[in-house]
Amino acid sequence: MLMPNDVEALCSLALAYWECANVHGAWEMAQRALQTDSECGPAHSLCGLAHDSRGEQDKARAAFAKAGTADAWPG
Repeated sequence: MLMPNDVEALCSLALAYWECANVHGAWEMAQRALQTDSECGPAHSLCGLAHDSRGEQDKARAAFAKAGTADAWPG
C-alpha cells in the first residue's frame, strides 16, 4: 500500500505516469511528493517536465531551478 508520505514511491509513480505519457498523473504524484518534502529534487524535475510539455516555459525553468538541474533545461 502506498503511504501518502512515501516521497520516493510517489516520485517513482510520477515517473511511470510520465513514461506512459500521462502528464496529469505525473504532475499529481509529483505535487503529492512536494507536499511531504518541498525540497524533493526529482519531484521538482517532474513538475518541470510537465510544465514544459504544456508550453509553460517560465514555470518549467523555475521548477528545474528548484530541482538543482538548471543545466538540464532542454534548450
